Amino acid sequence: EIGAYLFTLVAQIMRIRSNPMPSRMVDILCFLIIAVFLPVVFMFEIVVVLPAFHEPGGFFHTFTFLMAMFLVFNIKGNMIACMMIDTSVNVKKVEPPSDQLNWRECGECQKLAPPRSWHCKACKVCILKRDHHCIYTGCCIGLRNHRFFMGFIFYLFVGSVYALVYNSIYMWVIHGHIYSNWVTVLKLACPMLHLLWLMESSSWPTMCPLF
Repeated sequence: EIGAYLFTLVAQIMRIRSNPMPSRMVDILCFLIIAVFLPVVFMFEIVVVLPAFHEPGGFFHTFTFLMAMFLVFNIKGNMIACMMIDTSVNVKKVEPPSDQLNWRECGECQKLAPPRSWHCKACKVCILKRDHHCIYTGCCIGLRNHRFFMGFIFYLFVGSVYALVYNSIYMWVIHGHIYSNWVTVLKLACPMLHLLWLMESSSWPTMCPLF
């Protein structure tokens, strides 16, 4: 009951989208990069990389773990809020002024749109103070969710820099005898070519009998 009450209270303050999930294929694929890839990277950092730096149970290990949890929760939280909050024009609640200065009729929606609102072909609605359509959240960034988008980008940037520092030292210093070679540089520069090469190498023995 408390959860339902809080959801109703938030819905009264902020308009919630009826379907916050991405609809286009490109939006779905980019959304999955954050939704699936980020937890996998987080587990790798905590299980593999972090113990190589700090003794498990120690102060620095615990502090770094809590910082990583803080960053992940803020990345996910701001991303979910950005996706759920509806920033489209609500014609039932937006009453145009008597002179209708700078108001116009949207050719796509066939509805009256206020100033600084633009129609999004992907969302198929007019967005208040539209900034852009984000393919990673699958929604438009506008008046009501812009602050959550900025929080999402900020914490994602901080987390990326945090992981980059740890991973760089892990690869080039702690395990430099393994990764300090031209093959590693090639893998980092062209990861897709390396993936295709692995797929080709693994499939070749199974395809040899066909020839």
